Amino acid sequence: MLKKNDQVCFLDGELFPVLINWQLASTERYKEIFTLVFLNLPCTKELERQLKNTDLVFNFPDHEIVVILLPNVGEIEAEVMLKRLLRSDVSNESLPAAAIIEVKNSEATASSLLDSGIKLLQEVQAQPNRTLFLSDRSFAKIAPQEVSVSVLDEDVIVTSVIRQIIERMDVRDITFTVKEFNDGQAFVQSDWYRTPKIHLVIMNDVLPKKNGIDILHMLRNLPNTQRFYILMMTKRQSEKEMIYAFEHGVDEYMPKPFNPRLLEAQLKKMLHRIYHE
Repeated sequence: MLKKNDQVCFLDGELFPVLINWQLASTERYKEIFTLVFLNLPCTKELERQLKNTDLVFNFPDHEIVVILLPNVGEIEAEVMLKRLLRSDVSNESLPAAAIIEVKNSEATASSLLDSGIKLLQEVQAQPNRTLFLSDRSFAKIAPQEVSVSVLDEDVIVTSVIRQIIERMDVRDITFTVKEFNDGQAFVQSDWYRTPKIHLVIMNDVLPKKNGIDILHMLRNLPNTQRFYILMMTKRQSEKEMIYAFEHGVDEYMPKPFNPRLLEAQLKKMLHRIYHE
């Protein structure tokens, strides 16, 4: 079933659906990308040397192929690995066929990924003038996403302005559900933050009843803290306090009073980092 050495795990193809479904769940929850590399060659020592100990290799004897799962790796990095692996002085006719599929869309399935990879290998083999590999980018298209947004500030005018900024933002394939809170305790008691979606938290560092730093600590101690992206607003100019906040999990800082266009730009940058990097 499984062979393990110092560099890589080799798995029977029957385990492919199980581990791909697990990886897709991580893609859905944490937006983790991964890439599959398909090769019509056996598991060799050279293949072992080129892979990391976090990579998985699935062997499909019936199809005479191996499939390499590269977690947290995009197509460009996979291409570099593949070119390094296939570097050779032999003629193009003796090169193995190869295919690359980058996955960002959690609605993919193990069977659709496998079928696509096998089809790409067949297309490579059928070419009169062989290319090194083919890619399928259809699984790298992100499915429409709904993002939860919490806005925490004592000033109702501030929360209202930020809500308007978010609701008018035009971000492709992303919709927002925004809730406003005027004290930290109301946010905690709402259980709104327990939704499984990606969650942007825009909050002042000083809040009534439960301040922003306390909420920061609470969110960063949750088991699924990766889905929270936190922008903290402050009137303070202390570098020491800003460094403390960054060290304890703040993603972005915004001085008050803030420029609405700058806030919108920072939010778009955060969303780009979440979904496109």
